[in-house]
Amino acid sequence: MVKRTLLALAIPLYATLSPALAADGSTTLPARQALILSLNHALVVADLDGLTTRYQSKDPVEHALAAMAIERIHGNFEQSSKIARTCETSLEASDPFVAHYCARFAAANVRLMGDRQASSIEEERIAERYKAALPADVLGNPDVTQAPLYKSLPPTTVSVPAGITSIPLGKNPRRSTHIDVTINGQAQQMVLDTGAYTILSEDTARKLGVKVLLEKDGGIRGALGGSSDKKLGFVEKLTLGNLVVENLPVSIVAQDRDLLGMDVLQRLGTFQLKRDALLVYGAGATAPGCDTPLLLGTTFWGAPPKVLEQVRIDGTLQNVPFDSGSSFYLTAIQPSTQGPLQRGGQFRLRDASHGSQPVRFARLTSQVEMAGKSYQLTYAAIEDISLPYKFLFGEGALQDVSLFVDFRRQVSCLLPRFEEK
Repeated sequence: MVKRTLLALAIPLYATLSPALAADGSTTLPARQALILSLNHALVVADLDGLTTRYQSKDPVEHALAAMAIERIHGNFEQSSKIARTCETSLEASDPFVAHYCARFAAANVRLMGDRQASSIEEERIAERYKAALPADVLGNPDVTQAPLYKSLPPTTVSVPAGITSIPLGKNPRRSTHIDVTINGQAQQMVLDTGAYTILSEDTARKLGVKVLLEKDGGIRGALGGSSDKKLGFVEKLTLGNLVVENLPVSIVAQDRDLLGMDVLQRLGTFQLKRDALLVYGAGATAPGCDTPLLLGTTFWGAPPKVLEQVRIDGTLQNVPFDSGSSFYLTAIQPSTQGPLQRGGQFRLRDASHGSQPVRFARLTSQVEMAGKSYQLTYAAIEDISLPYKFLFGEGALQDVSLFVDFRRQVSCLLPRFEEK
């Protein structure tokens, strides 16, 4: 676990990296490619222990890349970008492959901060800078090819009233947590999914008059391992209670899935997810006490982040994402390489890219320590789900805790429900 002192060391790092980075030129391209693949995985799972080891490396490039990754995992996007830009400036002439990676890392941080237009402009500039140094297949990524479209869109804006806004939550027939919203003035019920980004089904998008900007916008990959095509849509106005989000890009899929995801929640700034309500903290609101550094799982290119919480499971500290789109309390992911599952059976599981499919599971019992209390939980270990995590919290955990996230202060906590008044 990275201590705050490590974070403090990383903050002034960008001012002193340049000479050491410029002098480095001894590492081969395959080694750098392997390093970057490892860093990208560490970003997804918020592997601070692994990144701390790399931060302590005598290789100045590895040291710098780990520093900017650590800052991003804690939600310090501006600081991460300062380090990334110094990395690029120092290596642009001697190591364009890594310099290009650092440049795109900074652009992705801008995307994570919610400014898709500015990140698109930067992606085009990066491609222009490196067109003579790198092959076209490296430069021709989706963020470059879609940049003209995103540059043409009005910026996404969010209006959050002062004080605390409480938005009721309910349960739909599939046991997921749902929230009532309006889209372009029409009422719509959506699953509140902290583990996803905002998705509408084609039927819902058509009913609500959502504009389709791109008929083919890549694919969406589900936990069951499959993928399906998605379109890019555009919502002019979405309201949650008296909160207003305008000009929101959304994904549109053929499956019957309507999800309100982390791309919206992050823009709210500070929120608490409880069993029966979403609390949003505006200006002047008194938020719960929390000083645990934020842990974000992100992709290199800056897809909406996942919030992870550190809890002890059978005495071992684990990074566990909170995914309110799952109806379970806790789920373990067991690769088939660990051997056949015991004491279990089979049930049907549904994800964003499929209808329901049968999956094998085993019943496990563990001691879980979180929010200052210990719980003995019996839960399912599911075989060969395509997720990079060992464990996953679902909305079932809201019977004992609430999830508090403050993107402004870069902190998050699981708060005990039994102490709430």
